[in-house]
Amino acid sequence: MALKKSIIVFIILLMGSIAITNYNGDANSQVYGSEDSCKSLKERLKSLEPAIPQNMDDPPFFEYPLPRKVYSITEVIEKGHELNLRLAYNNPKWERQAYKEYWYSKYGRWSYVPIRIHYAMHRLFTTYTTASVNYDFVHELGITEESHKFPVLDNPLTFIRTVVMKSKVLKIITYGNQVIIIAKPQRYGLQVYDIPTKQINPINSKEPILFQLVTEQGDEIDYELIDYVYKPFF
Repeated sequence: MALKKSIIVFIILLMGSIAITNYNGDANSQVYGSEDSCKSLKERLKSLEPAIPQNMDDPPFFEYPLPRKVYSITEVIEKGHELNLRLAYNNPKWERQAYKEYWYSKYGRWSYVPIRIHYAMHRLFTTYTTASVNYDFVHELGITEESHKFPVLDNPLTFIRTVVMKSKVLKIITYGNQVIIIAKPQRYGLQVYDIPTKQINPINSKEPILFQLVTEQGDEIDYELIDYVYKPFF
């Protein structure tokens, strides 16, 4: 009888030990899972906002300085020469969305809030369409789907791809280190132009080009600065 009691007590103790071990294992896995989640959330937070609260100018990244000689919009229109419009994309019914799924913090690359605000504030954008630059460019602008219809350039450094949102472009005129885009503001619309850099004859090729989006009356809507790179294709 005593032997039976001893066996029963041993079995009870053994089962209790197994239960405690399993509980600790589950608890530890939950703790480790929690730590991984916290780490992931911290990384996502870094991709969303600055490390400390601060006021930031627009743009929240390096911007080329204005060329030393900037002419009035009227003077550029009067003295400049009109460029042939090379339309790469045109959708007058295009509606700008407030948010794109690839801006989600899970992906991080384009989710930084100050940069999101910067792009939302503007209607005029320019770039040279090298592969890596163009990839970020269309994602930042929220036009990746539309960009699949843009023509592929043999030598992207000989063109400045110019994106105009919510405007109808009428003329593009260049003079000095400036390019004036005359347009009618609209609620909708996306237009993309490929401007040959050889048609721009800057006063100083080492200084950036100032692009200005203006109304027919000569009032500036937006502006953009881009480095001047002219490399003919041979």
